[in-house]
Amino acid sequence: MKKSNLLSLSALIVLLISMISCTDEPPTINEAPTCEITNPSEGSEIEQGEVVTITVDAKDSDGSITEVKFYVDGFDVGLATDFPYNFEWDTKNISIGTHTIRAKAKDDNGNLSKDEVEVEVGEIVNGQFTDFRDGHKYKAVEIGTQIWMAENLAWLPKVSPPSSGSYSTPYYYVYGYNGSNVTNAKAERYYETYGVLYNWTAASNACPDNWHLPTDEEWKQLEMYIGMSQSDADATGYRGTEGEKLKATSGWNSNGNGTDEYGFSALPGGLRFDNHYVGYPGRVNGVHDKGYWWSATMNESDNSTAWYRRLTDDESGVRRSDFNRDGGHSVRCVRD
Repeated sequence: MKKSNLLSLSALIVLLISMISCTDEPPTINEAPTCEITNPSEGSEIEQGEVVTITVDAKDSDGSITEVKFYVDGFDVGLATDFPYNFEWDTKNISIGTHTIRAKAKDDNGNLSKDEVEVEVGEIVNGQFTDFRDGHKYKAVEIGTQIWMAENLAWLPKVSPPSSGSYSTPYYYVYGYNGSNVTNAKAERYYETYGVLYNWTAASNACPDNWHLPTDEEWKQLEMYIGMSQSDADATGYRGTEGEKLKATSGWNSNGNGTDEYGFSALPGGLRFDNHYVGYPGRVNGVHDKGYWWSATMNESDNSTAWYRRLTDDESGVRRSDFNRDGGHSVRCVRD
């Protein structure tokens, strides 16, 4: 090749390199967005039935966030396109156990980033659970191998005055209320503290899912765990001194409060009997000084009655006896 041609080729290459270096800039790399689940945190315990706000902190340094998608256990459950990037997760129908929450953030260039956390959904969290029938929250306590409600059941699908009753049809009462309007009954001052009085038929089917009315034997199991002897547990009338351990530390008349040693927190909710609220005006032995709780066990020698437990302000023991099934007693449910 001639020398002149080599020189011309070299000059052309230099010119091209010069043009590229002067006019073209390095290609821009679009950064992916950031994505962080800030609520709930990893390992959080969530009560089944709780509505949880899933919150995501999503940002894009060189553009904008166009959407954040929410997933639970791999299923697409929600979408947020505007700040704040939140989703309300209703756990009412979520199974008990470990669940994975995942969020994916997308920017205006189509780039994605994600984050995930695992949470535990449980029926009883921090000592309470929800009755899904009406949203009522109850305290619960583990005593030995049993889990008991730590307050009286308040499920009230309907209500009747104390003048109405039955051995076979479910009846529900609120101490001191003499009408048939559920809303008004729930507004009574006794309802919030003492819950509902049930005849035995209503009590037998009143507990929430996964809970039940305790049998006579399950009451004995509780009593023996807290110190009662087998012979006392099998006896009738007032037995032992364990009632003091079950009664709440306040709320009983005449300084009849207990030590509430196990968190059972029994309160004196009174009784519906003989077409009256026992203890209501003009009568005795009612709210503030006595509490009555059904068992699920009928008396084998008289099926018009069922076994129950009673605590009073002036007795340290627990009374075991039978009562006409049309009576109105409080209910404590025990976990299945």
